[in-house]
Amino acid sequence: LMGAVVSKDKPLNGNGAGMIVLHAREAKVTGTKLKYENPPHKDTLGFWVNPADFAEWEFDAPNAGTFEVEVLQGCGKGSGGAEVEVSVAGQTLTFKVEETGHFQRFVPRTIGTVKIEKPGKHTLSLKPKTKPGGAVMDVRRVTLQSAQ
Repeated sequence: LMGAVVSKDKPLNGNGAGMIVLHAREAKVTGTKLKYENPPHKDTLGFWVNPADFAEWEFDAPNAGTFEVEVLQGCGKGSGGAEVEVSVAGQTLTFKVEETGHFQRFVPRTIGTVKIEKPGKHTLSLKPKTKPGGAVMDVRRVTLQSAQ
């Protein structure tokens, strides 16, 4: 019997090799207004009208490595331009929210790469720095894709 070949990039939750998907519904929300909106056409973190509110995800990294961070965001007319920090494993990436015409019109944004030094438990947080418009953004998911 042939020995099974175990890939270093073992799939996580069936999302493919070295990919970690953090869904809006799994976020831990801290604050007064920000909340998960569960209608299927929404499936998002919304009502982000208080810039002090933030979202966090705890996740298990199956492997160490460099990951590309992608935020699936939507933003209504006149609300674009908020600066948001994504922090994970002691590193912070900042991006400017793009206006997409509607809060539920989601656009994937690759915002940079982070290095996860060791497999296991990690926390990713999403915190606004500024809120020039009526709301920060809607977020459906954050994806960490192996960049190796």
